[in-house]
Amino acid sequence: MRRALAALLLLAAAAGGRAAAEAPAPAALATPVPFLAQPPRIDGLLDESLAALPARPLPPPERSAAQNPATEAVFRLAYGAGFLWLHVESPGEALAFRDRAFQNGDGLHLVLALPRPDGAPSTEFTVVAVSAVDRPAMEWTRRVAWYRGPDRVFVPLSPAAQAATAAKDGRLGFELLLPWSDVAPLHPWLSPAIGFNLAVVRAVGAREKNVHLLVPDRFVDSEGKPRLSALLTFEAPRAAPRGATFVALPAGHPRAGEPLRATVVAGPGADDAVTLRVRTAEGTLAALARAAIRCAAAPCREEVEVDAGDLLPGGYRVEWTTREAGLAGESPLTVLPRLGREEAAARLARRAPSISAGTKATIELLVDEAETTLRALPRYEAAGRERLALEEAAALLGRAEAGEDPLAGRTGSFRRAFRSRRDGTLQPYALRVPKGGAAGTKRPLLLWLHGSGSDERALFSAPDYSGGATIDVAPRGRGASHAWATPEALADVDEALEDALAATGADPARVVLAGFSMGGYGVYRKFLDAPERFRALAVFSGHPDLANRWTGTKDHPSLFDPAIAARFRGVRLFVFHGAQDRNTPFELTEQAVAALRAAGAEVELAVEEAAGHEAPSSATLARFRAWLARVLASP
Repeated sequence: MRRALAALLLLAAAAGGRAAAEAPAPAALATPVPFLAQPPRIDGLLDESLAALPARPLPPPERSAAQNPATEAVFRLAYGAGFLWLHVESPGEALAFRDRAFQNGDGLHLVLALPRPDGAPSTEFTVVAVSAVDRPAMEWTRRVAWYRGPDRVFVPLSPAAQAATAAKDGRLGFELLLPWSDVAPLHPWLSPAIGFNLAVVRAVGAREKNVHLLVPDRFVDSEGKPRLSALLTFEAPRAAPRGATFVALPAGHPRAGEPLRATVVAGPGADDAVTLRVRTAEGTLAALARAAIRCAAAPCREEVEVDAGDLLPGGYRVEWTTREAGLAGESPLTVLPRLGREEAAARLARRAPSISAGTKATIELLVDEAETTLRALPRYEAAGRERLALEEAAALLGRAEAGEDPLAGRTGSFRRAFRSRRDGTLQPYALRVPKGGAAGTKRPLLLWLHGSGSDERALFSAPDYSGGATIDVAPRGRGASHAWATPEALADVDEALEDALAATGADPARVVLAGFSMGGYGVYRKFLDAPERFRALAVFSGHPDLANRWTGTKDHPSLFDPAIAARFRGVRLFVFHGAQDRNTPFELTEQAVAALRAAGAEVELAVEEAAGHEAPSSATLARFRAWLARVLASP
C-alpha cells in the first residue's frame, strides 16, 4: 500500500496581481491530519469532541484596501475512510452575505491536487468553494466544485458533500464534509501524495475583503491556471469498530468491450466484503461483482475486476456497499463508443456530396473534440460529454449515409461548426432555433457572447433572453477567457454569424449583439469592427475596459476613451447591472453609461439593487424583451 508522503513540502509563488509583495512560506503543519472513524455533524459550529484537534493558523491576510483592519483565521482538518473534514474559525459577530463570497467574502475555497514530482503547479486538481448565502438564487455558491482542472468549471458535488456556515459567541464558522469520491482519484490510502491549499475570504466593511492564503499563489482564484499546494500528511488509521473500507474506480471511461476494474482499500482490523453494482441511468442492474478484504495492521489494497464486456455505450453509475463497515458510495461511469477520427473521416468521404459543408464540419468537430479531450482526460474521470458527442456524431453519420442532410432545417438547441477561413481549424458555435424559425422564416437573430471561464455551451443553460423571439447564436471564440479581444476570437464571431445566417435563413438586417460579463465587453469591442451589422446592442454585467484591465495595457478600445464612446452615437443599447456586483463593479457601468449618453447613444439602463454578478431577474428580462421588440420593429 502506498501511503501519503511523510514529509511536508511547501511550494510558494510570488503573489503577483495582489497588493502584497512576495510572502514568506507558511509554517509547516505541525501534525499529520488526524483520523476520524465517523464523520462529524455539519452545522458550521465546532463540535466539543473536535476542539482538541490541531488549530492551524493561517498567515496574515492580503488586503483589498490598505486601510482594512486585520483579521484572523484558523483551520482544522481531519479525515476518515470516506471523507475529508475541514473547519475554519475566524473572529466576528455576523456573516456578510455577498455575491460569490468565496471570492468576495465571507467564504473560502480549498485546493486538493495531485502534486507534480518536479514541484511545478498541478493541472490535476479540484477547487471546492463554500460561501455564506442568504438568497435562494445564490444557493449554488454554498458548496460547489468551482474548478476541476484548469479548463473545467462548476462541476457538481455529490449530495453527500455538506457545507454550513454559522456565527455564534463572536466566532464565525465555516465547515465542509467532502467525500473522497468527489475528488477522485485522491484518497490518503490510494494517492502517493495529496496537495492542499486554503484561501479564507473575510468581508471587511461594505465592499472590501481580506484573503488569508496558506500557500502564496497568484493564480489561486484564476481561470485556466494550474495550482500550487502544500503536501498533506495523514495520521495512520486506527481500527474502527467495524473497520473502514473505501472503493475507488480508477477507470471512469472505458471503451465498449474493455474490462472494468475497481480498487478496494481498507483500514487495519477490517474483515469485510464489498459488493459492486453497475447500474444504467434508469437504475437497471447491468453488472455485479463481490470481493472479500481482510486487513491486519496496515491499510490493505485489492483490485476487483467487474465483468463489463457486454455494457453498451452509455452512462452508468457504479455503486458499492460494505458488509461490516456499513459504508457505501458511488462513482459515475461512461462506456464510450469505438467511433474515432479515421472511421468518421472515411465514412464522411463516401457521403460528402450529400451533406452541406457546415454539417460535415459539425460531424468532424464532434469526433475531433471528443478524441482530443479523451487523450488529455485522466483515466479516472467520467467522460459523459465526450460520450454524448461521439454518439451524436454516429447518429448524424448514419443519417448522412441514408442520403439526408441531418442538420438541414433543425430546430431546438444544438451546436454547429465551421472551418475557419483564418487558419483552417474547426470552430464550434451554439444555436437555439425556435420552432417555426428554420430556413426561410427571416426571424431576427441574437448574437450572444459568453462570459469568462465558459464557452458557447453557456447558451443552453442561460435564460432564453428573447423569450423565443429570436434565433440565438453563440460563438466560442477560441477559448474561455480572451476578453473577446484577440483577432482569432473576433474573426470567429463573424464566421459563426455568417454560417448561422446561411443555415437558418435569419434576417441579416435584424441582428442584435449581446453578451454577459466578459461577453459584455465583447459587445462593445465587436461593434467597433462592424457597426453596420448590428441593429442594437445588449450588455449584461459587462466591463467597459476589460481587455486593458486583463493585459495591463492601453492597447484595446475602452468606453472611458471619449473618441471610442463617440463611435456609439445614435446606437441603441440595453445595459443591465447588479448594484452589488463586485466581480465587475457597478460603478464602472455607471461611468460607461454616462459616457455613452454624452456621446449621443440611446441607452436603456436596468439596475437591480440587490443583485450581484448574475443573470437578470424575470422582471428585468421582461423589460429587456419589451425593449428588444421595439428595436426590432423600428427601422
